[in-house]
Order: sequence, then structure tokens, then C-alpha cells
Amino acid sequence: MNMNVPILDNGAEPLGIRVVPISTSPLVMKYAKENLNGANSYQATNTMTFDRRDPDTDVDALFAGYITLTPLHFDLTFQLQLSQWRDHLHNGSGDCAGPKISSQHDE
Repeated sequence: MNMNVPILDNGAEPLGIRVVPISTSPLVMKYAKENLNGANSYQATNTMTFDRRDPDTDVDALFAGYITLTPLHFDLTFQLQLSQWRDHLHNGSGDCAGPKISSQHDE
């Protein structure tokens, strides 16, 4: 679960809670170069600046003054290539040609 709470001016309360998809907009980072004792140092000079503000996302709702909740799920499978590789390697069956491997022990 991802939760964001807006920073509001003058002690204002959030407008409510929205359950929304997470934004895919990247953060725009800006850095200032400083020289400290002969060594270069870089410090971020902005916060919460996004490339875009897509409607009906956590970023949009957060900047509108809402607490946002986004249930998260992580699936590493590239679904499009899964079927392409099955077709390429196994003629669409998903099974490899070769000896059958059993998960049961032979007695």
C-alpha cells in the first residue's frame, strides 16, 4: 500500500481520502553545484516537481489536497513477450520438447 499525505498551508486539513492509481510521471530533479573545501557537492534544489500531472492519479489528488491510497502489486512477467516466446520455442504449447520431468517420486 502506498499512502501520501499532502503538505497544506496554515494548518489546513486534507479534503478527504482518494484511492487512485499511482502516477507514472517522473520527478523532475534540479541540482545546485557547490564547492566545499575543493570538493564538488550537488544538492537537490526542488521537491515534488513532476514532469506532468496526469488526471485521476495519486499526484493529481495529492496536489489537489487529498490523502492518497494506492494498493500496489509487483508483477515482473512481461506478458507480451511471454506468448511470443512460447510461440517461438514451443509452437504455442508452453511445453518444452524433451524428457518429461515429474514432481512425484518414483517408487
